[in-house]
Amino acid sequence: MKKIPLVWFGAAVSIAEIMTGTLLAPLGWHKGIFVIIIGHLIGCLLMYLVGLIGTQTGMGTMDSTSLSFGKIGSRIFAGFNALQLVGWTGIMIYSGASAAQLLLPRLGYAIWASAIALLILVWLIAYFKEPGILPTVTMALLFILTIIASRTVFTTTRGMLPIDNSITIWSGLELSIAMPLSWLPLIGDYTSEEKANEKIPLASAIVYFAASSWMYLLGLGCAMHEGSSDFALILKNSGLPVAGVLVIVLSTVTTTYLDAYSCGISLKTFDFRERPSAIICTAIGLLLALSVPSGSLEPFLYAISSIFVPMAAIQITDYFILRKNASRVLLEGPSLVVFLAGLLLYHYLLHINCALGMSIPVLIITSVLEICTEKLLSLKEKNKCLQKQ
Repeated sequence: MKKIPLVWFGAAVSIAEIMTGTLLAPLGWHKGIFVIIIGHLIGCLLMYLVGLIGTQTGMGTMDSTSLSFGKIGSRIFAGFNALQLVGWTGIMIYSGASAAQLLLPRLGYAIWASAIALLILVWLIAYFKEPGILPTVTMALLFILTIIASRTVFTTTRGMLPIDNSITIWSGLELSIAMPLSWLPLIGDYTSEEKANEKIPLASAIVYFAASSWMYLLGLGCAMHEGSSDFALILKNSGLPVAGVLVIVLSTVTTTYLDAYSCGISLKTFDFRERPSAIICTAIGLLLALSVPSGSLEPFLYAISSIFVPMAAIQITDYFILRKNASRVLLEGPSLVVFLAGLLLYHYLLHINCALGMSIPVLIITSVLEICTEKLLSLKEKNKCLQKQ
């Protein structure tokens, strides 16, 4: 699994990341670049720490949640993860097919969506775990095509979207943190294969940071330089329909493959087989892409963050600070209560438009709550032992 960091390059190069970058355009260049860098630093630090847990324990991310939440708790989060991955699969197929159809409309949306789903299935069947020669060559091609697309965007100017106050710096920071957070439940599935090799999580986080920031900047550039938030339309207007289709289809396949693969890993917690589960995830994603209209990415990203921010805060606090291991317990109720408090806090801050955003306060407060809860429980248990004596 020495090619794991390469996998994360493929994960980052996606039209979803570019689309999210376009949402930052109202901030302007300087503020936009600032929130992209800071947000990705925060998100990728969490990715690294969760990946490090996988490396040190040899457990996938969802399996490692049992250390904090117990066996049943681990299944709860595996279920959450499987649902969000099916959703991501549908969104990615929809986005890729819609963009490809705009560039080469003759085939039609349904055929493009089916073709992308078929390629994902081929990836799953042929390269289910270890990236081979074909994926490596594909990544290299994707890298070259992305450079071409970046050059096209940043060397031409057709318009300029006005800078306004429709989005705050903190809201932009949330959108920048959200994408790395969406990969938290997946990274341990790869780094757990490299037990004792602690360089792998760091390399994975660095590669994802660089590539994802690039995609966000590309999206920001689309909106700022081209006066449009539609990346596919920009490629079409720039005379790159064929190269554009290659970028979009390949990036969609390499990213969505990870979603389907991790869905299979998560469902393994429920005693389902990995490969068939991943294939079923892809099939359901295709059905969603063909039947359910796709809305804005923002609500979906916020929903993911509301679950995985408090989960990661508790997991990291328990493993690195408290050295807790509840994997033999059926359900660790106190930690689950702290998680629910973090979840509710996230949604509360979201609805009141907290000036500090949601992720940072929730990370800090949830971590402090977990430490206080464990200390109180430990003190209570100590007092019980003293009373018995």
